[in-house]
Amino acid sequence: MSQSKPTSWINTREIFLVACLVFVAIGLLIYLTGHNTQSQAVEELVQAVESFNVPETEKALKKVKLNEVTELAVPRLIELLDSNPKTVYAPTLSLAFTELGSDSISGLVEKVQPAEETKTRTQAMYMLSKIAPGHENQQVAQALIQALNDEDKNVRFSAAQAIAHIDTTKAAETLPILVELLKDPSGSIRAESIYHIGLFGKRAEAVLPKVLLALKDPVATVRVIAAKSICKVGTPDKRVIDALSEMLFDESLSCQSEAALALGQLGSQSEPAVPAILDALKLLNNPDRHSKRQQELTRSSMVNALGAIGSAKPEVIQTLIDTLNEKKYGISRVAAATSLKNLGPKAIKAVPVLVKIIDESKEELKGHSEISPAAKLQMELQLDHRLSSEAAIALREIDLETFERVCDESSSEAQ
Repeated sequence: MSQSKPTSWINTREIFLVACLVFVAIGLLIYLTGHNTQSQAVEELVQAVESFNVPETEKALKKVKLNEVTELAVPRLIELLDSNPKTVYAPTLSLAFTELGSDSISGLVEKVQPAEETKTRTQAMYMLSKIAPGHENQQVAQALIQALNDEDKNVRFSAAQAIAHIDTTKAAETLPILVELLKDPSGSIRAESIYHIGLFGKRAEAVLPKVLLALKDPVATVRVIAAKSICKVGTPDKRVIDALSEMLFDESLSCQSEAALALGQLGSQSEPAVPAILDALKLLNNPDRHSKRQQELTRSSMVNALGAIGSAKPEVIQTLIDTLNEKKYGISRVAAATSLKNLGPKAIKAVPVLVKIIDESKEELKGHSEISPAAKLQMELQLDHRLSSEAAIALREIDLETFERVCDESSSEAQ
């Protein structure tokens, strides 16, 4: 006959089992609650990114970091490269990847690998170009350099673009890809190629002849970007100055304007281009199909270039004075005053017209002596008062004695 166990022992065992079950249940509940909270934080981030809402994205990122679920968030964001391509170019996605740091970079590098779809790879490269600059990451460099040799043109192009943003020391490996794409039938691809060549700066000087050729591209946008890039890439020798001088007569006013800006950036080295600038300005005085505003912007660029170059030839001074005297020119008059300021005492011939502009402005302000301070401030912000302000600064730089006399007269009249 078996001996029965004491009742007290059975009760203790049951209590122990119940306690264990309770602890397991509590642990499971805590785990599920935490897991749900983590999942919720990640999904809130994804929703904020997809809605292109920057403040909500910033708020969701704080929650993700607080819950320490960065590793969970990155794969979900990477999924958006395929599921919602529009987010690739949204500031919210690049913001999220940037804030999530090294986890983002590692995840995106995996998507650059040859096993992935071409579209996914190119989008991952684009995102790396946004978030990887400033991060010394050998893994990124190796993946992109490898992609430069891919059989797919789009992959090679995307890799070259990303490298231009991330590591310009890789010019030798990257520039041949970009130069080759300057022959592409697509104008937008040629424009992107020339832009990214410019990002390499002086490291791209060996391909300067290709940039010069791009100044004659049939697509105006390509020519504009080539003019922007040429000062970064090349030493301002005769080839560069001559090419930009020729571009001053381009059929596109945007191209003319960009050529003038480039010549101005080169400063005194663009002195040989001054006659071309003066001739181009004369042609702008004969309006044709171009819009008045675009003509005015182009004229302003050319006038600014004259001052930046610093030529004090009599014909330059006279052109700047004529521009100041022509009231229909608007912003070009302000540019002329600025250019005269840059020339300093060499522009002494311009003193009478500068004084006239200042006096006219004083008379106009007298006529509005009773207006409110707010209205007066608004008036001073208008173009005519910007002109008189710049004229006064120019006068001070050109002829300090006359400037002080004009100031003294103003003080006396105020009293």
